[in-house]
Amino acid sequence: MKRNSELARSFADIQLFHHNFPQRNEPVHEHPEHQFFIPLEGRFSIDLPQSHPFETCLINPGDLLLIPANTSHSFTSLDVQAGEQLLGLISSKFWQSLSQGKPQLCIARAPQLLKEL
Repeated sequence: MKRNSELARSFADIQLFHHNFPQRNEPVHEHPEHQFFIPLEGRFSIDLPQSHPFETCLINPGDLLLIPANTSHSFTSLDVQAGEQLLGLISSKFWQSLSQGKPQLCIARAPQLLKEL
C-alpha cells in the first residue's frame, strides 16, 4: 500500500479506505456494517457515546479496533503531523457467513499486520 495517499476499494461485502487525517475530529456517526480501524501512523481517540458507561478507546499503530455494526462512534486524530489509518467496512451478511455470532467491540494488537501493510 502506498503511504500518505487516499485510497478506497470496494468488493462485494468489504470496503477498504486509506486516509491520512492529521489532527482531525470526525463527528459521531454509525455504519450498518461492522468496522475495523487500524492506525498506521499517529494516535487516535475513539469515543463510543452509547456504551454504558461512556467509553473512550485510545489506539496506536499496531492496534486493531473492531466496532460492531450500528454502533455510534466518533474519532479524533491526536497528532498534528500523523493521522494515517486503514478502515474497513464488512457487511453483516458476510460477517455471519464467517462467524457464529455477532462481533463485540474489541481492541487487538496486530503489529505483524501493520508491518505487512
